[in-house]
Amino acid sequence: MKQSNTITGTGLTSSKNNFGTITFALVLGFLATLSCGLVSTLMAAYLPNAVADLLGTTTEADLSYVGSYINSLYIFGWAIGGMLFGWTGDRFGRIQSLSISVFIIAVFTIAAAFSPNWPLLVVYRFVTGMGAGAVMVLSAVYVAELWGDRVKGRAFALSIISVGFPIGIVTSGAVTHFIEDWRTAFLVGFLPLALSALCYLILKEPDQWSRLNRRQSNKKAGNRGKRAVSYLLAPENRVNFFVGATIFGSMLVGIWATFSWLPTWAQNLSPGDSAGLQQGGNLVILLGLGGIIGSIFAGFLANGMGRKGALMVAFGGASIAASILYLSNSEFSNIIYIQTAFLAIFFGISQAIMTAYIPELFPTPIRATATGISFNAGRFVTATAVFFVGILVPILGGFSNSLLIFSFTYIIGFVTVMFGKETKGSVL
Repeated sequence: MKQSNTITGTGLTSSKNNFGTITFALVLGFLATLSCGLVSTLMAAYLPNAVADLLGTTTEADLSYVGSYINSLYIFGWAIGGMLFGWTGDRFGRIQSLSISVFIIAVFTIAAAFSPNWPLLVVYRFVTGMGAGAVMVLSAVYVAELWGDRVKGRAFALSIISVGFPIGIVTSGAVTHFIEDWRTAFLVGFLPLALSALCYLILKEPDQWSRLNRRQSNKKAGNRGKRAVSYLLAPENRVNFFVGATIFGSMLVGIWATFSWLPTWAQNLSPGDSAGLQQGGNLVILLGLGGIIGSIFAGFLANGMGRKGALMVAFGGASIAASILYLSNSEFSNIIYIQTAFLAIFFGISQAIMTAYIPELFPTPIRATATGISFNAGRFVTATAVFFVGILVPILGGFSNSLLIFSFTYIIGFVTVMFGKETKGSVL
């Protein structure tokens, strides 16, 4: 990646632009996160079909074994990409890093469609996860800085960025109703290619990063990297870093256990049912729709109750909703659709508010790095949890018990929020 003292791109100016200009930038950021939601959950919707195609079998043992690798390595990739590109976002600029990240999503989703075996599919999903993790970090940081001193508007703008992900989830679920072949479905990776070019050519860096880059342009890159790490661990940032990483990670464990395994869990509640793919697809759609509703209300909650109060509602609600879903169903019925949507509302609230809250915890010199680590440190635990959801299925007596155990992390998040600082009304 190139480094320059000039501002990337040729079209939009930065955070002091008129509302129409920053709204257009917001649309591109929204489409980037939508792409993440689409490619992230497409595999969950088609997992039984993909395993059957690559192995010739759909037994619960084979499905849980192969699915554990596919799902968990995707999240490992997400964690690595989010932290790596968070650093490049601080070092080389938000836009260059964002454009490359979207390009990675596109190329490796397309590559997955041509996988000849499941280990290579795991590799492609790992790299796609790196791109998705980077996009989610950089789009949040970019929009937060672009809105700058527009305090109330910033919470709503970041809610819009967050709602892109669940809309992508809805899209991936809808795809199952029109495309039965999983390889054909993965050709949707062509869609983000044009978006990558638009981001690079049109968007410009926010003023905050551009000013910082000019001041530090004569300093060595290595020193800047070391200084970012030491600044992150300084006493004034240490607690914020712990809170940010813990609350995001604790919600991630439950969310990704659900996203990765819920369609498979549902199909196992009605074995031999030919409607299994559509039932799983419907649940993915409802996860997205609930997330959209939650994201829409998140801005109002964050501005009304404050970031901390709204997050406590999200964690508490998710804990109750998950317990109801996994404890009350032994066979598939329509009530599962309602319970899934209810759980997803709290997912949407939490993700939208944390997308606003965590960047607000840190100063400009380390904002992308700190947000990247906070968003993704917990993903290593999450990836391990998602792996063991599948591995523990035969030991714990089914998917329901395994998923329920990993939903207890919502309680950890609820308690940790109490130690965070309130950032409502802060100016970036």
